[in-house]
Amino acid sequence: MAFCDWFSGFVNLDISTFHDGRIMYLKNDGSIEYEINKPLSVLGSYDDKVIVKSSLIPASPDWSLDIVQDEIWRVYISGNPTKFLQGHNVYGHPDILSIIHDFVKQVLIRLQVDIFTINRVLKDNILITRLDITSSYVMDSPSDVKLWLRSASQYMTGKNQKVDNDKTLYVGKRSRRVSIKVYEKASEMIAHRNTFNLPDPVFDKLYSVASTLLRFEVTLRGMKLKDLGLHLFSLLTNEKLEQEFKTVINKMNLPENIELVENVINDLPLRYVGVYSMWHDGIDIRTQMSLATYKRYRKFFLENFNL
Repeated sequence: MAFCDWFSGFVNLDISTFHDGRIMYLKNDGSIEYEINKPLSVLGSYDDKVIVKSSLIPASPDWSLDIVQDEIWRVYISGNPTKFLQGHNVYGHPDILSIIHDFVKQVLIRLQVDIFTINRVLKDNILITRLDITSSYVMDSPSDVKLWLRSASQYMTGKNQKVDNDKTLYVGKRSRRVSIKVYEKASEMIAHRNTFNLPDPVFDKLYSVASTLLRFEVTLRGMKLKDLGLHLFSLLTNEKLEQEFKTVINKMNLPENIELVENVINDLPLRYVGVYSMWHDGIDIRTQMSLATYKRYRKFFLENFNL
């Protein structure tokens, strides 16, 4: 089941003081072009930081305002709800709506907003500008995670697709609507070890669980959420988000089977067995041979096994 790995949005709170100073942009003549609030960092129970700031946004009937104004103060919240609440995002709860609800509540509590105001805010609509929905697939071994990513990278050739070091695949990375990220969860944990405020034994246990996880992450941004009719919290359902996650993933340009079966491996010419074994074990074979030799091996596998 998928769970929420990032949330950004505006809550219906008319407060202008949530910021960590202001940033001024000056023209060449020294006059102020415009000013913006600097985000404020809010710490969760496990030291995971969430960005909060008061922002002026256009007034909208969606917010059920009694008096329509050109602009109004709203509080912007952005962070990882799952990690904020439980200290890690190796796995998470599939009830995405409840997680967002608890996340917003806990952030406002840490900002010392009174409980009556918090209850009112949680009953009002929340304008959502970004949601990351993620799910992991358990592979047989860590080497299988690397193999899947290396194999899939051969097919990521579109202009909106990108491969980083055979460890992370992107589709639509810079899209303003929707993007996909596929990666090794264990490697990502090591890269962001300092963001886990957990005892070493707990982290080590979670890392062991993550070692065989292939993580799929779908980012739905504001324009896409509005297209789907999911830009307001009152319009969300867990079922709609789960279905959209599956729909986006199914559109990836990948074959159904990207691994050589064992009997085919046994039939490989001897000079190709070693190359495939290195690739299977996660070794970057491009560092083991000349570019011309690498291209020759690559051509052989693509032509004979569509790998």
